[in-house]
This record gives sequence, structure tokens and C-alpha cells, in this order.
Amino acid sequence: MSSSLQLPKNVEDALLQSDPSTSRRNFLKSSGALILTVGANTIFGSKVRAQSMDSGPFTDPDFLELDTWIVIHPDNTASFFVGKTDGGQGTGTAFRQMMCDELDIAYDKTDLVMGSTDTTPDQGGSGGSDGVERDGWPMRRVAAEARRVLLRLASEHLSIPVTDLTANNAVISSKSDASKSVTYAELIGGRTFDVSLKGENVNATTGEANVKSVSELNVIGQSIQRYDIPAKVDGSLTWAVDVKLPGMVHARNIRPTLAGATLGSIDESSVSDTPGFIRIVSRGNYVAVVCEREEQAIIAARLLKVDWQAPSESAFPASENLFDYMRNAAIAANSVSDVTGEPDSALGAAEQVIEAEYQVPFQGHTAIGPAHALADPSDGQMTIYSNDMKSYGLRRGVAKFLSIPEEQVRVVYMDGPQVYGRTAADDAGFEAAFLANELGRPVRIQWMRDEETAWDTKGPAYTFKLRGGLDAQGKVVALDYAARSADFNHLGYNQADTVLIAQLMGIRPAKPAEGRAVTPSI
Repeated sequence: MSSSLQLPKNVEDALLQSDPSTSRRNFLKSSGALILTVGANTIFGSKVRAQSMDSGPFTDPDFLELDTWIVIHPDNTASFFVGKTDGGQGTGTAFRQMMCDELDIAYDKTDLVMGSTDTTPDQGGSGGSDGVERDGWPMRRVAAEARRVLLRLASEHLSIPVTDLTANNAVISSKSDASKSVTYAELIGGRTFDVSLKGENVNATTGEANVKSVSELNVIGQSIQRYDIPAKVDGSLTWAVDVKLPGMVHARNIRPTLAGATLGSIDESSVSDTPGFIRIVSRGNYVAVVCEREEQAIIAARLLKVDWQAPSESAFPASENLFDYMRNAAIAANSVSDVTGEPDSALGAAEQVIEAEYQVPFQGHTAIGPAHALADPSDGQMTIYSNDMKSYGLRRGVAKFLSIPEEQVRVVYMDGPQVYGRTAADDAGFEAAFLANELGRPVRIQWMRDEETAWDTKGPAYTFKLRGGLDAQGKVVALDYAARSADFNHLGYNQADTVLIAQLMGIRPAKPAEGRAVTPSI
């Protein structure tokens, strides 16, 4: 449906008083976004597979089946299903453009479902800023294959050779007689392709068709308005933080006073009379309080009296001593220096030696909104609503953490605050799933701002020293490079397995990933 974006008059007046030339309305007018087309705002978009909200089990969509990637609807539109997430850069729009070009369908006739584990192929989620460069290729190839299959079906339907057919905007017609045509919907709308693909892994997925040459592309390269912006501008988007379920309760964490502190005791009487109080959940050094309403959980978390025991030795050095600590830390046994030639001798004989040392502290990723997740254990399954960048990893990690089959876990990806680097969204996903499993009902957890700042994932601290030797002509004759970094392999589904709740419970203590220094990173 179409709707005009209306700003409340008091907001409009305030914007105009602030700066008439850059008011929100003028900005939207200049960008062409004031009059918007807003589709039905559901979790998955306007059209999805019927099984997307089933009660499980949640088997992996087969990336070697064309129907996993593309659905043609009876109204001659299409839905694309991709195993990526959008961190706010607009990659979803780019993926749609790629697939539209190969399928020969107009952009506005398509929608996109991203990153939900029971409806999209496992492409690993997002990270590394290489989604368009790397993961767009299988999307293009499967869309090209869908076009090839549709041309074959049209050839059979129209009794015209494929070589005499052309596809344009979801309609296939004869090159020699345009009156002879058939739509994609007439060929397959509402039905399945039943076509197998090939490839050793999801990135190698392909069919028989070749992708188009650059000169044949029409949608890629256009400055198309991002499909996610209108609902974000007018406030109609359902974010991960907005999801509500019947019977849902709210939780807040109570963190140790410092890293390495251990739980001494909990005084439940300090919150037992708090309105809406349900339960304190504690295991190891993980503590959370659960209440009927969110504000009640916030109050209870502030009131709960917890005695924390400081460690006999600090788990981390003081900030001013961090880099000395890192330089002196033992190196993992399998870490081997890469030495070519005799750099020490070459440096000693150099006409000039230039050296420098650089130190980079821990960097908070600190999303604009604190971590949050909602987990629902209904029907013996576990559904997690999250803005985690790697839904499939969260699914595997939670299944492992709770010792339940992966088929009983589903992660529904939704928009939420993102960062460069990893957010604490998967930490919150683990916590919500654990609490929901303990209480047997949907639990929504959200971190507090100070908690996010202190305990979210950090860009690792590192230090490196370089020495370069020059001869009399200024030519480099030697280079010595020594670097130390805090471990950053801290995802809940990687080998180091140091997701925060598992660390606090003592189930999977912080430890270095293979080949890295022993300095742990939380």
C-alpha cells in the first residue's frame, strides 16, 4: 500500500526553527523519499514460505536446491532468500539488484528474506565486509539458473525454441512475435522449480547457466532507493527489540563487579517483594533476574544484593601496564616466527636503522542500542529473535550450549543496531535461550548501557614494533616486525568458544585460540 510520510507538527516546527534548510522534511523532499511505498510490515517481509512459522523441527534449507533461493509468486513477483544479514550498509538492496538482473525481473517486483535459519541457506551470515564481493556470486548464479529454467518452461509452453525467446520484467516473449508471451507466474507461480544445483559448498553453488556479462546488466549500477530506509524513517519498521510474544517475561543481567570476580552469595529477599518479580536465575558466576515487565526487571536488577568476591590476582593488568604485559606474555606453543635470512646481522650492518613502536588499546564496538534478544521455547523448540550478524553460528552455538539438537533451534534475523566488528547480540541470544530453557516460557533480555560499554565485545588490543635497515643508497636491506595481539577468536561457536555466559558459568573458560598470545579478550 502507499502512504505519505507525515511528521508530527511539533517535530516539523522544531526542525524548521533549528535549521530550515536542512529540516527533515526538506531532506526527504530532496532525496525523493517523502512519498513512500510501504509494504506490510511483518517479521519476514511481504511473502515467505508457508513453513517459516512452523513449530519445527527446523531443518537446514538445502543450498543445492533452487527453491531454497527463489520463489515465484502467483502475482508475478519473486522473493529471494539469502543467508546474509545487513549491518546497515544496504547490502540487502545490492543483493536484490544482483538477483533481479540475472532473473530479468524489475526490482520493485521482488522482496528479500535474509539470515533466518529455517528459511534461508546458510551463507555464514555477515562479517569481513565481503558480502557483495564474495557472497553475491552464488546469488547471481542461482538467479541465472532460474532464468534458464523459466526460458525452458516457456519454450515448452509456447512451442518456440529457447533461442527465439527473450525475458524482460518477468515476462518471456518471442523475439519475432511479441504477442506470443507468458509470465513467470503463469509458468511456475506458487509452485516449485524442483531443480537441483551443484557445488562443493554454498559459495560454489551454481547451475548450468552462466551469469550475464557486465554490458548486459541493467539493474546493477542504478542508484536504487534502499528498501529498508522508508520504514526506518517513518518509524514503522519492526526491530528485533520490538518483538513481543504472549506470556513473554523480561530479564536483566547482574554482572560481576570486575572481570574474574566470583559469586559469593545472593540475597533474594532484597527483591522478593518487588512488583512482578518471578525468579533469580544463577549458575556459576552468571546471575539474572526475571520479572513480568521490563521496568520491573530493571528495578529488581538494581535492588538485588549480590556479594562478589574479588580474585586473588587480577585477571587483567592495569591499563597503563597492558602493553608491557602483552609484550612479556608467553606465546601459544604452535606460534612460529617467520624469519627469512639474518635480519639481526643485516640491521647491524645497515647504514641507517629506523624503528617505531605502535600501541592500539582495546576498542569498544558499542552499538548504538544495547544487546537484546527474545527466546521462545514453545512446542519443545527454541526460537531466538535476534539481530545477530551470524544467525547460523548462533543457532549452532545455542544448540551446543543447551545440549539440544540443532533441528530444535531456529534463529529469526531481524534488524537491529550493528557495528563494525562483532556486537554482543549473540551473547544476548545465548542468555535469552538459557533463561527461556530454564523458565519454560518466552524470555526477552536486554543489556543496560553501562553493561554494554563494559562487557560488550572489544576490538583486540595490539602492539607492534618495526625496525628497518637502509643501505647508503636508501635501499631497504632488513625488516624486523614483532606483533602481539589479544585473542579475538571469541565467538560462541568457534573453537575457543568463549561466549560470555559460558565463561561466567565456567562451562567454557576464556582461553586463547590456537596460534595466538595467551592474553584473553572478553
